[in-house]
Amino acid sequence: MSRNDDIDWSRLYEVCVGMIGIPPSQFWDMSPIEVNLAVSGFKELHGGRKDDPMSKGELEELMELHPD
Repeated sequence: MSRNDDIDWSRLYEVCVGMIGIPPSQFWDMSPIEVNLAVSGFKELHGGRKDDPMSKGELEELMELHPD
């Protein structure tokens, strides 16, 4: 986030207030860095990170545990 013009404040507001639950007044008091950290933490907590695909061994173990 280098320039204020490049920031989609409407979308960040939706995410922070609507999904994360940050009160609107607190959102407007946050710096762009704080908003970015809040969104990054939310994504990580809710599985937004891209993990490596399951290995063959992990798949076999899962299939053994749940043979249906």
